[in-house]
Amino acid sequence: MNDERSKITPAKTERNLTVPRVVVALFVGAAIGGALWGFGYGWGLYHSTNPSHGHNYFLKYGLLNSLWIGLFAAVFWLIGLVVIAGPFWIILHESRKREIWHAALLGAGLLGLLILGLSTGGFDGESNSTNSMKSGQVWIWQDSQLTAEGWKRAFKSSGLAGLLGTMIGGIMWKISYRKTGASSNL
Repeated sequence: MNDERSKITPAKTERNLTVPRVVVALFVGAAIGGALWGFGYGWGLYHSTNPSHGHNYFLKYGLLNSLWIGLFAAVFWLIGLVVIAGPFWIILHESRKREIWHAALLGAGLLGLLILGLSTGGFDGESNSTNSMKSGQVWIWQDSQLTAEGWKRAFKSSGLAGLLGTMIGGIMWKISYRKTGASSNL
């Protein structure tokens, strides 16, 4: 009797979604992405503001700009989620890869690669213009070539973006999917 129970495997939990939940997840994902972008802009602006201007200068000019940049970025996040991540999500869904770690891995991979590509001039470390750029005393771009320090920083920012993509993918998964038979408010 005990041997027969060990042969029985539990049924795999099936997860399904509905269009309203997917739409809500897309807007929430875009809002989180835009908020993070606006926060990043504000953080950088706050720390680069001349200390003689004080906090009131940042609150008067920087905070409003951060909000506008966040709203603007949310629109681009929504477009990116639909156009870039959407086809991958559909492929994962149709191939029954519907667990949270699939969504988190997709978010990490896509956002990490996007930021790495943007940071490195299209993954090749070359620029079409004759740009050079320093960060403090360290060259990031020199004579249109990404330096070793530039590559290092690009991979760091890509890794951080991957972590954020993991979070956003997981939140979107949590909104989108329900176990079969579970009740939903949407």
